[in-house]
Amino acid sequence: MLKEESNMSVPVHRRKEHNLKYYSLAREIRIDILKIIKKIDKSDDFIVEKYKEVFFEYSRKLIYNIRIAHNIYVKTKTDYEMRRGFQNKAIAISHLLLEEIEFLFEIFKKAIKLFEQLIKKINEEIKLLKGWRTANDKIVNNFN
Repeated sequence: MLKEESNMSVPVHRRKEHNLKYYSLAREIRIDILKIIKKIDKSDDFIVEKYKEVFFEYSRKLIYNIRIAHNIYVKTKTDYEMRRGFQNKAIAISHLLLEEIEFLFEIFKKAIKLFEQLIKKINEEIKLLKGWRTANDKIVNNFN
């Protein structure tokens, strides 16, 4: 399904299957967050309850911003700026997720392996999103 949609943001003469690693990784992060929530769900702790909501919302917003940015076809500088805005939001949300997870990492030492894996994935996501954003800079340079 996503491969068909991915062609929407690529001109017909340049279409080819390309790897949407930043999207796939964001989905993995969301799934991992849900797994962590399930593991620590047995606690009635107020902090856990609040953070379950925060993690779910951040992971949802991360996917949302990636999808919107990806589906903007860049033909003008305005399109570029809109896409870059959504990419920036995805990066910012990734940083927020990382900060929140590092905080919980300190509180719940029992889920250390899960948190460590998730932290690595989020750092990789930030790197991929920044690379994607930088690639768009080449497009905007053609407008000048």
